[in-house]
Amino acid sequence: WQELLVTIADVAAQFHGHQQLRQLWSERSLLHQSLELTRRFQRSTDLEQTALEIVNEGRRLVAADRLSLVVERGSQWQLLAASGVDRIEARADVTRRLQQLAQATSRWGEPLDYGGSSTERTTELAPELADRLEQHLEESQARRLIAMPITLCDDQPSTIGPSRVRAVLIAEQFT
Repeated sequence: WQELLVTIADVAAQFHGHQQLRQLWSERSLLHQSLELTRRFQRSTDLEQTALEIVNEGRRLVAADRLSLVVERGSQWQLLAASGVDRIEARADVTRRLQQLAQATSRWGEPLDYGGSSTERTTELAPELADRLEQHLEESQARRLIAMPITLCDDQPSTIGPSRVRAVLIAEQFT
């Protein structure tokens, strides 16, 4: 019996060792893909083309159904690119809702992570952000949404004070 237990313990240890190795290889592969995407994004000088690559390739990387990039242009927010879409219809309701959500998220200044419960929508959020989130979710029917504010670096040294959000990346899951 003792030999059997030693053998079982050895097999279990080998299994866990191989499982950890597979996990490390998977993480390494994801990091390598992220690095290659970042290098590709930096090669292009065309903002719209780079935005399309970010959302289309990034969607696969973050395992989202739709990835959208909304940028600040003057005082307005503009949906620059959405995964799977070649042309953005500026007057569409979904476009307007995404832009409004991005603007509210930029004012909030922190990542927004909505996971699916209706009570989660309104608790601990600014009232404007909660309203924009609710409106967008009713329009898009997303079950999971993450909005990440992005501060873009200027060529000039930053002044004292908080950095300003210039773009918002929004990942949505529908199933």
